[in-house]
Amino acid sequence: MNQLIYPHLCLFVYHLNQGKEQPENLENIAVETVEGYPIDGWRYTLNLGDTDGLLVTYSVNDGNNTKPKDVNCFTQLQTKVLADKTVATTDDIATEIKIGKTWMILGVLPSSWDTLSAASIAQAAAKVLNIGEVVAGKPQKFMGATVYEFSKFPQKWQNLEAENSHLVVVLYPDQNSLETFNKFKRDWLRLFCYRHKVIWSYSNTRPIKLFLEKHFLPTEKTFDTLKVKSPELNLLAANLQQMKIALDENSKILFQYATYLSFLEVQLQTLETNLYDYQQRLISMVDKARETKTNPDANFLQTVTNIIHQNTDSNFLQAFTNLPAKKYRDQVKNDIAALTPGLRVREKFVDTIRGIVEIKEAELNESIETRDRTFQTLVGIVGVGLGTGSMVASASANFTEEIAAHPFINTAINIIPLPPSSLKLVLGFSILSGAFASFVTWLVIRWRSH
Repeated sequence: MNQLIYPHLCLFVYHLNQGKEQPENLENIAVETVEGYPIDGWRYTLNLGDTDGLLVTYSVNDGNNTKPKDVNCFTQLQTKVLADKTVATTDDIATEIKIGKTWMILGVLPSSWDTLSAASIAQAAAKVLNIGEVVAGKPQKFMGATVYEFSKFPQKWQNLEAENSHLVVVLYPDQNSLETFNKFKRDWLRLFCYRHKVIWSYSNTRPIKLFLEKHFLPTEKTFDTLKVKSPELNLLAANLQQMKIALDENSKILFQYATYLSFLEVQLQTLETNLYDYQQRLISMVDKARETKTNPDANFLQTVTNIIHQNTDSNFLQAFTNLPAKKYRDQVKNDIAALTPGLRVREKFVDTIRGIVEIKEAELNESIETRDRTFQTLVGIVGVGLGTGSMVASASANFTEEIAAHPFINTAINIIPLPPSSLKLVLGFSILSGAFASFVTWLVIRWRSH
């Protein structure tokens, strides 16, 4: 059977505090009997900069009874943990500020245990928690305990809380070793925080990358807008308006693109900082273990030192730092390198649209001014003609005989389809005079314009 002595179940929970830091606090939980098990525990909160950490621990407390308990007791312990008031409060926190959570199982192995039975107990305990299909890492020794890490990393990056699972099983050889856990609770809190922040910062980059890829180049529709479809004034104005709309839209996209690209760089910095802190916390824990009265496994200390400096794969912590964490870091670096040219493309494109808009505005304004000048000129010419014709009509009423006697004028007047009369002569002569005056005015304006 898979059994443990003094079984404990811990839950580490992390979320951004948004400037509202919670003080460090340790609170004991009174004993309560649940389905025949006397269960007690404690809560520990710790501020970690911009993040608040919570550690809730429940255990089967039956005094000095060293009788092994079946790992199924973790079902009751998990129920108590999830129902704890502080854990329930974190469940109501907005998803975007949740960083992650880690389960930890603690216990003392029965006296008859061996490596195979320890692995079996760890696997069975992990299965009881029902946290999904997690992959077990290689066992490692720490402070005399055998440690197993179970992980499931996100694949789709759509729901970090649901896709990211993490469990650590620490199986101690005796009760004295188990009691050393309290000396390391702050270290575990910090270590897992750094781990989750590496994953969290990478998850923040995934939707941003999709946006940047989508807007890496302007759309074909925007390119079509830049084509001048007609030199006609009304169509030129309509095309200019479309260009202004395209300029506004692409300026907004440029701003978003630059902002999101900067956001990628910020997240990369966050990832690298927490990866470094994770490794440094491991070194600190190893140094602290060397100073404890319960002698840690010397091989573990040497192994951890090798992990940090020689990149060996014999430690479960290295499985995270060497594979997922560095993969995430390299991926974000590659994303930034690949997507940065898009910013320059966007800047050039916006500058091009702005230049075209300025040119087309100048052309449109010039066309409007030319149209207005042409209209004013036409009005002036027609006005001169009408004025001249009116004056000639008034003055020529008494000179109809002289007008009729002039062969060229009389020939031109006869073009008017009216019967011969004095009115026809006066009207025709005034029209000829007005037309001649308008022509002369047009010649003068044309001469002055050149």
